[in-house]
Amino acid sequence: MYSSGLVVGSWVDIGDGRPIRFEVGGSGVVYVTCGRNSEESFQLSFDPEALREFLRLGSDALREMDAIHARELAEDEPV
Repeated sequence: MYSSGLVVGSWVDIGDGRPIRFEVGGSGVVYVTCGRNSEESFQLSFDPEALREFLRLGSDALREMDAIHARELAEDEPV
């Protein structure tokens, strides 16, 4: 039923204030749902290793975004 690897490719914009929740489906899968209801939501499922990699990449991305933000603030400060 499931293949190994990516099954569907799509683009989703998740902005501030959108609900994000998870449901653990046992030791082998977690479901992450973004959105308010079934008509306006998007669901991802991760096995443990994929979730670890996703979180590692997310941490790297946040560090980079924070560094850019700090530079932008420094550029805006009066001398």
